[in-house]
Amino acid sequence: MRILVVDDEKAQMSLLMEELKELEPDSEIHGFSKPKEALAFAETNEIDVAFLDIQMTQIDGITLAKELKKLKPTVNIIFATAFGDYAFDAMSMHASGYIMKPVSAKQIKNELENLRYPMSAPAGNGIRVVTFGPFDIFVNGESVHFGRAKSKELLAYLVDRRGAGVTKKELAAVIFEDREYSRSTQDYINKILREVEKSLKAVNASEMFIKKMNYYAVDTSKFTCDMYDYMDGKPEALNAFRGEYMTQYSWAEDSIGEFL
Repeated sequence: MRILVVDDEKAQMSLLMEELKELEPDSEIHGFSKPKEALAFAETNEIDVAFLDIQMTQIDGITLAKELKKLKPTVNIIFATAFGDYAFDAMSMHASGYIMKPVSAKQIKNELENLRYPMSAPAGNGIRVVTFGPFDIFVNGESVHFGRAKSKELLAYLVDRRGAGVTKKELAAVIFEDREYSRSTQDYINKILREVEKSLKAVNASEMFIKKMNYYAVDTSKFTCDMYDYMDGKPEALNAFRGEYMTQYSWAEDSIGEFL
């Protein structure tokens, strides 16, 4: 696990880092007293958890959290502050946790055991799908880039189907809602499907995508997924679900009732 600690009071930063080293001796822990330096580090490195002070002079913690989540949508943000009146702002950020200074080992341990996006061992090929919150897919820790937003949405729908196959017509009905299934719509679906293949091939993840004669699905044995773990009753996934599922897609709201 790679942990970021950002606090412009160096003594507080050092205290938190020492506690983390005791609790997580095998983790990488990086401390920054300047938020801009922390942000620059995040641009080129994967981060699992970020402990952020809120009241800082260069960039406040709420703003820093927003910037970090743009770079790393599934980073676990834990605010560590001496002030209790920022709880609403933290909740609106969908933070993983909120602890009061002076921090204690018990507080830190509790937050690390109840992360919003828990650390899980990836499948042998390193493909991990995140559905709680915004949908995203990672290969060896790197978010997969899709040239078309609809391609990512199409893959999200196949993940939601949990391995069940669908036709182009069904995909069109979901992705384009009330749009007529015309020749132009079919052509567009074909472009989107090709983009899915292209994006997965670029990161050596093609094996998760099943394509047959007018039949499309995902091979659920080729990747890990928080929603699948939730359905299997795994404690870390049960802990991670906060009522949010593929939040960028309106059709995903209908699926939440299936696993509540």
